[in-house]
Amino acid sequence: MAKLSKQYDIKTTYSLHHSLLNQCDKFDFFDIKDCEYIKPEKISKHIGKADLFITDYSSLFFDFLFLNTPVIFYRHDYNDTMLLDVDLKDMQHAKSKDDMLFNIAYDEDTCLKLIEKYIKNSFVLEDENKIKAEKLLAQKRYKKKGC
Repeated sequence: MAKLSKQYDIKTTYSLHHSLLNQCDKFDFFDIKDCEYIKPEKISKHIGKADLFITDYSSLFFDFLFLNTPVIFYRHDYNDTMLLDVDLKDMQHAKSKDDMLFNIAYDEDTCLKLIEKYIKNSFVLEDENKIKAEKLLAQKRYKKKGC
């Protein structure tokens, strides 16, 4: 990501899930060079400003899709054998919904290619992905019907 940030002169920000922060005492290892950290309780201020959202399967993706902001679903720990059973079940459930989504990456190279694609197309969500997003967002459907 650092290479893409430099090459295309883009700013990268990141946050951590609040439950992860609740489970661990120290996060020095999350100090990512050339990336700005945003506290989870401040993330809502960045939703409308972001050009792209990368997540594993956080429900925040709905907010970004509502705004037609491209989302990449990066399941980086899908094959992690150290996950708890509950986490493995969550991963399997998320994978079972892949056909409803788009921009799904299970490895770093795929994720980086998707990021570069959106950088090159000015972070525009494709029409076919907007259609998939609308199917996930009941509120948009109701809005179109005049409710």
